[in-house]
Amino acid sequence: MEEYQYIILGLIILLSHTTEAMCGFGNIIISLTLGAFILPIQSLLPILVPLSLVLSTYIVIKYFRFINYSLLLNRIIPIMSIGMVLGYFLTYYISGDIVKIFFGLLIIIYSVRELYNLKFGINKTQGNMSTIKSISWMFFGGITHGIYASGGPLLVYSISENKLEKMVFRVTLSSVWLILNIGLSLIFYQSGKITGNSLILLLQFLPAVPIGIIMGEFIHKKISEYKFKIVIFCILTISGISFII
Repeated sequence: MEEYQYIILGLIILLSHTTEAMCGFGNIIISLTLGAFILPIQSLLPILVPLSLVLSTYIVIKYFRFINYSLLLNRIIPIMSIGMVLGYFLTYYISGDIVKIFFGLLIIIYSVRELYNLKFGINKTQGNMSTIKSISWMFFGGITHGIYASGGPLLVYSISENKLEKMVFRVTLSSVWLILNIGLSLIFYQSGKITGNSLILLLQFLPAVPIGIIMGEFIHKKISEYKFKIVIFCILTISGISFII
């Protein structure tokens, strides 16, 4: 990479870590959609996934008392883990472009609908989403996480009826990414995708992480619940558009 590309990618990683420190998700999907203009996605993932562990570990250790353990351990992790393994192996058999477009469309439809509901004050009653539907979206989130390490949008959709307070929402999602991305990093290592070069790049971009954490923490404390949701769904909409263009 040219020097200016290092700088741009570093700024992208700073932005993505700020976003996830604020919301609990968005790190890798933002890094991928913007970073793909500099490096291929398959070259970015072995850098971004291990790097994400720093942020997730920080949030989980600092705010572990807010984790919704029942939701995390009884539903999200078992379902998404199965989907993630399946998604990883599907990358060898299906066209990545097809999955990418489908993924992007799902994100856009969901996000625009939620922004509409927020704009016009439409409140869905808790429990509108059936257990089977919620589990299905979690499973598909696991599949997209196995392919793009970006299961956040579908997981957010699957737990939208749980009405989690923003701190609980953030740290529970961070717990998911910590567990799943440890597994994904081990898979990358065993398959030889994490190389000496990717480790060097990882270390070069590491300073962006604590800066992103500080910025994200500050914004998270200042933003209201309503604005927090608006930011989340705007991020998802932009990410979805980026995936299909």
